Amino acid sequence: MTPKTVSITPITNYETDTSNTPLELGSYIYFPFTRGSFSGVREFSTNVNTESYDSIEITSHVPHYIPSNIMDMAGSTTENLICLVSSSDTKSMYVYKYYWSGDQKVLSSWSQFTFAFDIRGFEFIESDLYIVATKNGKTELLVMPMEEQLVDTGATFNTYLDMRQDRTVSGSSTVTLPFTPEASDTVQIYTREGGSTKAGAIIPCTVDGTTATVDAAYNNVHVWVGIKYTMSYTFSEQVFKQAANQSKSPSGVARHFLKGGTLFFDNTAAFKVEVTPKARSTYTNPFTSTVVGSTTIGTTPIESGSFSFPIMSAAKDTQIKIVNDSALPSNFQSAEFESFIHSRSKRV
Repeated sequence: MTPKTVSITPITNYETDTSNTPLELGSYIYFPFTRGSFSGVREFSTNVNTESYDSIEITSHVPHYIPSNIMDMAGSTTENLICLVSSSDTKSMYVYKYYWSGDQKVLSSWSQFTFAFDIRGFEFIESDLYIVATKNGKTELLVMPMEEQLVDTGATFNTYLDMRQDRTVSGSSTVTLPFTPEASDTVQIYTREGGSTKAGAIIPCTVDGTTATVDAAYNNVHVWVGIKYTMSYTFSEQVFKQAANQSKSPSGVARHFLKGGTLFFDNTAAFKVEVTPKARSTYTNPFTSTVVGSTTIGTTPIESGSFSFPIMSAAKDTQIKIVNDSALPSNFQSAEFESFIHSRSKRV
């Protein structure tokens, strides 16, 4: 071989952000590209049987979701997810969750984690995501378990707090925080299971700098201490589709009115559904697993079932959001909506 006899034949050609190293996960390669003021990500794959090479955009359904200037990417084949952070917003992490069934991808979803600190770097070690972050001038090494169906050792459910710490309080004791909360942070203390202690009860406290003082007397109670955060999910607009040949497509001649909805959940203790019709105030439908007359005082029951809520508004003018701003768990399986359809004509 000589420089005159060696040649490289391009097989594919895709735009890419050369400031990032492509991410190899399993038999796929993921690489970002810039779309104006936003970013996209492609999934590159090969087929050894047909010798074909293809790159599918995994952000095509959210083209204006991820900001430009992606700083870093990391992924886990164990948990089937990818995390990335943009230098435009170092407090936010965008998470891509996927699931393959054979050669079919049956799950492809994006979500956003917003933190109370600035992310400087991150990497997966098995199912744990390790994050180097800065908060109030201090550098922290944090770990976020991403394992599915993970439950705290010795407990029946997880208590979800940011920067969570395991402590024991006794009397009107104080807890020294290993971080300095910001003015917008809400520090909370929840009981955890251990001995005769029941998990899930919030303990009032006052915070001064890095010290949290329990407002009532307790005797050697195991607690979780951390920062409160909110989980939310906003439904896409519910669209009515009519038959069109062998398929269905949205109809512009039918009035779509949502009467109500039902959420199906599993291993859940608390959440609320916020419904915001156009030009009207938001009304909230709370769910709690505690039932008067059947729940034992001092316990936090974990329930599975369904929760119905009213809507009574046009589908295109209504925002429906699931919110959980407590540290108690909530897991959702599916949702269904009951509608009134008034059609002025019939599609032919």
